[in-house]
Amino acid sequence: MSHRHFATGAMLLLSWLTIAPPSHADWPQWMDRWLFNAEERTQRGQQSLASKDFSQAAASMDTAMRLAPEDATAKFNAGTARLPLAPEEGRKLLEAAGSASQDRELKSLAHYNAGSSLLEAGEFQPAIDAFKKALRQDPDFEDAKFNLELAQKRLKEQQEQQQQNQDEQSQDEQNQDEQNQDQEQNQDQEQNQDEQNQDQEQNQDQENQDQEQNQDEQNQDEQSRDQQGQDEQDQDQEQQQQQEQQQQQQDEQQGQENPESQKGPLPEFKDLPDMTAEEAAAILEAIENMEREQRRQEALEAAKAGIRGKKDW
Repeated sequence: MSHRHFATGAMLLLSWLTIAPPSHADWPQWMDRWLFNAEERTQRGQQSLASKDFSQAAASMDTAMRLAPEDATAKFNAGTARLPLAPEEGRKLLEAAGSASQDRELKSLAHYNAGSSLLEAGEFQPAIDAFKKALRQDPDFEDAKFNLELAQKRLKEQQEQQQQNQDEQSQDEQNQDEQNQDQEQNQDQEQNQDEQNQDQEQNQDQENQDQEQNQDEQNQDEQSRDQQGQDEQDQDQEQQQQQEQQQQQQDEQQGQENPESQKGPLPEFKDLPDMTAEEAAAILEAIENMEREQRRQEALEAAKAGIRGKKDW
């Protein structure tokens, strides 16, 4: 039995459209028409695939497989037609076709079409495994070699991209950790600064309170000294007044004890040619008054000096 496969360009991503006809060509035409035969359904499926009507193609190939359930080629065609609509189901049918067939070419095509479907889906490692299986059945299958190299290249690029993403993620996590650490350090510094500011404020408040208290004490001391000075000054004035009163009383007492000094000329004074006895008595009285006044002032000065000597401020 011969099989056909169609290369579709460098990538061969659509090479799974390879179709093989069923093996019932020995039926008479009337029996084919009567049975709605698998070959006729396969031909319709090929036409639908050519027009990219994948749903109709899958339906036709499924009918052909039901009409020839033991035919590995029918399973192969049904699996290939189903790949665009249900890739996993299509690959399972291709695997079943490869297992049921003894034809190495069909086995190779089944693995190749399954690998091309996996390659298109971005499942590069399973695709590589499928292409290797295809080459083990047909080592000269050039399309399988090409797609194997392509899948290996894509897998390497994917791994490099994943590694780059992991490195970037690790770097981002490291940067985030450093940023979080910096934020924690800044928060700690701010907290310490706040505590220092609070301590400084408390110390400043305490200093202000101490200064105010000291100032109040100083003001109280000054008030006390002022009050003491005022009291002493009032006491000095009272003492001075008392001394003046005592001196006045003494003077009055002396005047009462010597009444003759107030009655005119003293007896021992006699009239002189240039001064009468009365005039001489007046002069003497004036001198005595001056002496008394001088003694009184000296006594007051002495009293003041004694009081000032007692002050300690």
